[in-house]
Amino acid sequence: DVRTRLAVLSEQPGAWSDAVVRWSAMTQSHRKGEWPDRNTEYFFYQTLVGAWPVCADRLIAYMEKATREAKVHTSWTTPHADYDAAVRAFVDSCLADPVFMEDVRAFVESIVGPGRINSLAQTLLKLTSPGVPDLYQGTELWALHLVDPDNRRSVDYAERRHALSVVSSLDPPAILQRGDEGLPKIWVTHAALQLRQRRRDSFG
Repeated sequence: DVRTRLAVLSEQPGAWSDAVVRWSAMTQSHRKGEWPDRNTEYFFYQTLVGAWPVCADRLIAYMEKATREAKVHTSWTTPHADYDAAVRAFVDSCLADPVFMEDVRAFVESIVGPGRINSLAQTLLKLTSPGVPDLYQGTELWALHLVDPDNRRSVDYAERRHALSVVSSLDPPAILQRGDEGLPKIWVTHAALQLRQRRRDSFG
């Protein structure tokens, strides 16, 4: 769902470009000289928007993985302690900046809905295309996970069982009204799997 949200940015490149330029100016004081480099800074904004809301611990761990695997200024085999520290400090300082965070929140609010529509469309396509659907445990609700180590967190199955029991008693408009709970996604997943079961020959 991080990717389906970020896909919305390609539909409004002007607004996204303006936001990045604005945020770079707002966070200039959080940089350590030339660090992080501009590519990493841009990647930070993109990740923050895609995974919002996201805590500092998750984001710092992910940025460390991304920068070390990029192998431009640091790596797992030859880490650059000063650069790594500058990236951590930048992320921490940005997330503690209320003015910057409010601006990010307002921007994200404008793309959450379209991102969810992308997610529902992708979910339906995966579940109704020929063959066996490739699903990750826990993605029955909105899953704003990043790659490992972030996606290794435990799945709350009780929450998903509860959501499934709730959607069984609601009509689609009521389900959409409770979109923040992830009910539309688990409803589409459940309905599509039921269709596959009823029409096995169609999906063979």
